[in-house]
Amino acid sequence: MRKPSESYLKLKKATDKILSGAGLVILSPVFAGIAIAIKLEDGITAPVFFKQKRVGIHKSHFMLYKFRSMQTDTPHDTPTHLLTDPEQYLTGTGRWLRKTSLDELPQLLNIFQGDMALVGPRPALWNQYDLLEERDKYGANDVCPGLTGWAQIHGRDELEISEKARLDGYYVRHLNMFMDMRCILGTIRSVLKSEGVVEGGTGARHMQNCNKKKLLIVTNHSYMLYRFRKELIQRLMEDYEVVTSTPFVGHEEDLQELGAHCIETEVDRRSVNPVTDLKLLRTYKKILKRENPDLVITYSIKPNIYAGYLCGKMKIPFLANV
Repeated sequence: MRKPSESYLKLKKATDKILSGAGLVILSPVFAGIAIAIKLEDGITAPVFFKQKRVGIHKSHFMLYKFRSMQTDTPHDTPTHLLTDPEQYLTGTGRWLRKTSLDELPQLLNIFQGDMALVGPRPALWNQYDLLEERDKYGANDVCPGLTGWAQIHGRDELEISEKARLDGYYVRHLNMFMDMRCILGTIRSVLKSEGVVEGGTGARHMQNCNKKKLLIVTNHSYMLYRFRKELIQRLMEDYEVVTSTPFVGHEEDLQELGAHCIETEVDRRSVNPVTDLKLLRTYKKILKRENPDLVITYSIKPNIYAGYLCGKMKIPFLANV
């Protein structure tokens, strides 16, 4: 796995400290206004801030700060998506804070202290073992967690755990200034549109997809798939949950924007090496077992032969294309 540039990580940390410090000063009137609103609703003795133990870089722990958006008797260390009817715990001010994401503003202090970054995987609760385990697969626990991130702008609360971890891993592999700017600009757009905010929602999108059959597209080139099959994929997504297995050589992010779940799969297109081909055959077998698709569409020689052969053995309907 490609590691982020050490020089950029140092620049990122210094920039985060400067920007978060400036933000704390500039937004102090906003902090005061929100504090007053919380006090007016819940009483002068009501706490303004909410503190919770979260997981930082290398799975260290720190206390994360938020504006309190739920009642004081809400279970403290339970992820929102595991609460029974989380809406019942929201205060009037808290509902507005969550919709606008203003409840996250106190994390500027976490960033200034060095526990968090402006951009990175969202910090998991200390007891979200399923998410932490998934992130370990992608090295996403070994970077500083962020106020926003790649997963945040691709679904946020709507994402299931495995999808969220995979997107966090994609961020880690492509961590650079350009990626961080994309996350920040995407966050501004998402906040303005209130996209992806679903109370109790890790996996709302998955629940919607449960009513659809699953279609797996296996090919050897993400760029060509998007350029020549975009309209087909859009049409298929009306009836199927679409998953793609392809090397990431361009437009994989656009495929994800369409709503496809993209699995990065290395394919040596021009090789006749039996070792690498056997490895590819095993990879396809794992993907087919894990995804359990109702239909498989294959493009190009090796996906046609190897994935097609496995589909025949596993009795999965498939369509081979040249």
